[in-house]
Amino acid sequence: MWSRIPEQTRWTLQVLAWWTAVLLFVGVPFLSERSGHVSAQPFAGGTHANAWSAVAVSSSGVSTAFDTIGCRAGVTTVFGNTGGASTLTVQYSQNNATFYSSAVNTGSVSGNFGLSFAHGARYVRLISSAAVTITATIACK
Repeated sequence: MWSRIPEQTRWTLQVLAWWTAVLLFVGVPFLSERSGHVSAQPFAGGTHANAWSAVAVSSSGVSTAFDTIGCRAGVTTVFGNTGGASTLTVQYSQNNATFYSSAVNTGSVSGNFGLSFAHGARYVRLISSAAVTITATIACK
C-alpha cells in the first residue's frame, strides 16, 4: 500500500508524522493573547495586590478592574486581607465601563479572605460594603 503513494507525498507524510510526534512529546505550547509570545505554560494573570494595595477603601469603593483575556482555565481567584469587617462582592463587565454585581462575595469578613469562581466576563473587579483598608489580588490561570 505504501509503495502506491507517490514519493513526494510519502516524504510529506513522514515529515508531518515526525513533527506531530515532536509536538506530542514536548507538549503544545499555549499562545498568550496579551503578550503575543509563546510560552510552554498556560497563561497566568494577576500580580500581588493588583486590585487594592493596602488602600483605605470607602464604603461602595471599587478595586482596579482585572482583564481576564488570556486566562485559560475559566476560573478566577480573589484573595487578600481586610483591616475590618466588610463584604467584598465580585463585579463583572464586558466593556470595562459598566459593571454588574454578582452573587459571588466573601460574606462579612475581617482579616484574610479568598474565593474562586468561574465566569464568562472579560473584566472583574471588587466592591467593598464598608470603609476599610484592603489588600487584594485578582488572578487567573
